[in-house]
Amino acid sequence: MPDKDAGTPRIFIIRHGETEWSKSGQYTGKTDIPLTEHGEKQVKASADLMYGSGKLIDPGNVAKVYLSPRKRAIRTYELLSGRQDGYEIMESLAEWDYGFVCDLVWYCEMAMY
Repeated sequence: MPDKDAGTPRIFIIRHGETEWSKSGQYTGKTDIPLTEHGEKQVKASADLMYGSGKLIDPGNVAKVYLSPRKRAIRTYELLSGRQDGYEIMESLAEWDYGFVCDLVWYCEMAMY
């Protein structure tokens, strides 16, 4: 039996598309940054490849969808699935709170070591 037809339960973890801060290398954390236009195109391209009847993620086989409360995660789901419902928000899936580090660029992390 091909792997995509296996009856084994699966978990898919999907990262959101590009945001202005991910593009510039800034820590985003709990800051609610939307997807860029390019980020939306990334998600749509992924959806074309993996989401739909008979594809890797077949909506007819999806039992639960859990999302971070961030709008970038919700928008990613909407673009991927074509739906604006059918998911549960879980605060425990939210990004880490970097506190004062939020808004800094990634290379600051390297400077600390």
